[in-house]
Amino acid sequence: MKKTQILTIALIISLIFGFYNFFIQKEQKRVANEVFKSNLQTAESCFVYNYNIMSDDEKNSNYIMASSGLKTALSISQLTSYNYMGKNEALVTSLSDLFRCMNRKDSRWKAVTEKASLLYKYLTYIRENPNDKDSCKSLSKIANDLMSSNK
Repeated sequence: MKKTQILTIALIISLIFGFYNFFIQKEQKRVANEVFKSNLQTAESCFVYNYNIMSDDEKNSNYIMASSGLKTALSISQLTSYNYMGKNEALVTSLSDLFRCMNRKDSRWKAVTEKASLLYKYLTYIRENPNDKDSCKSLSKIANDLMSSNK
């Protein structure tokens, strides 16, 4: 009789810890999703300014803000619910491509002047639905076109 009571207590305790861990992980994913979307919003906001009238310091500040938002979103993407077991390759690829584009002097100028509205549009779509593979592919194509047109 004592063994069954001990086993019952152990089972109850393990169930309590299991539920606790489940809810903690769920909350961590929710927070990661919010931070991911917030960083995408930071990056996308850098594509609404008129860079032709900005000072060099303002331009550099916005370039850094866009790059840091993209890099942070990339880093966090593995912790979000959008990267279910690494299956959302299009999302990571598109953000990586845009990040590389924004870190190249020759392509970032074209990005913020010629393709800013498209980049803003696709980043907004991706922020609203990170599983939208078509928007991810379009964003990746634009970033790669910008980088290859300057070679």
